Amino acid sequence: FYINQYHYYFIDCEIKDFTNNKILIKCHYLKLQSIAVVNEIKAVTYHDCSIKKKKIDDAIMFVAKVTFDI
Repeated sequence: FYINQYHYYFIDCEIKDFTNNKILIKCHYLKLQSIAVVNEIKAVTYHDCSIKKKKIDDAIMFVAKVTFDI
């Protein structure tokens, strides 16, 4: 929606708060001229989505699995 309507292209996101029932993210974006979008995401589905805390290389990381309809 933001790409087509406002020409915002998200380039970086920063997690500000993460709890069992909330994620607060600050996103940085560029506002560009209108371009033709060949493939776009129609929706995010809840089917098979998950967020898990894992230890990777001695660091605690969050791994998300998200499914998109295109």
